[in-house]
Amino acid sequence: MIDYHTTEILPSVRKAIIKGSVAAQLEKEGRRWRISWNSSVASYQETFKLVFPKKFNDFLKERKCIKKVYALDLMSSPAMLSGLEIDGGVAIGLGDLSNTEFEKEMINKNIEYIYGNLLTRQPWNDIVGWLKRNKAEGFDLITCRADMIRAHIKYVPPNPTVYYDLLNRAWNLLDKKGGVLLVDIPKFVYTSGIHQNLIDQWLCRLEENQIEYKYVQNSALKLVKNANSPKYLPTLN
Repeated sequence: MIDYHTTEILPSVRKAIIKGSVAAQLEKEGRRWRISWNSSVASYQETFKLVFPKKFNDFLKERKCIKKVYALDLMSSPAMLSGLEIDGGVAIGLGDLSNTEFEKEMINKNIEYIYGNLLTRQPWNDIVGWLKRNKAEGFDLITCRADMIRAHIKYVPPNPTVYYDLLNRAWNLLDKKGGVLLVDIPKFVYTSGIHQNLIDQWLCRLEENQIEYKYVQNSALKLVKNANSPKYLPTLN
């Protein structure tokens, strides 16, 4: 089951956000993260092909034979989800789609767009609420292709603690029977002097905790969750 208590932001993460983030100020000023709104399934598959070569819909169809399938796309519009073979899904971003024809079309497909800042608590609560309403144990596929992060790193603090928190929250929302989390690697990871040893040590901890993963340096990370997976990902230190 989902651990519904993980929606609380850790104090250390909150401090990092307050100290280094421009996102809060942008929110206050009414400005928004710049996000790609025309992302197709094919373009996502291209991003993650080194860690997940299988076609998304092939993966989802296999799972759909035994259960309803759901997907979550972080930092995006619902555009990619609309091309998936799913019973429903959630996308979250900072572009307002309220009362648009696109929003109405997505509602008819049981795809909800949550307008919110992932550095705050409310959007995560909303995602958990959606899972409860759909009586879902978790998402079969979670993607975070952070084009915004790659191109506009100034909008979010380049702090490993913040990104670890986001990753851990996404992990907690995965289905425990083979749910897959795909995340591309923020540019700051390989440009800000973070030592590769830190990453290597964390990957070793994944192995020690029997978490299936595939990591391609400067590209992407895949995590797979199963019944024996720990509730939380290993810490960074």
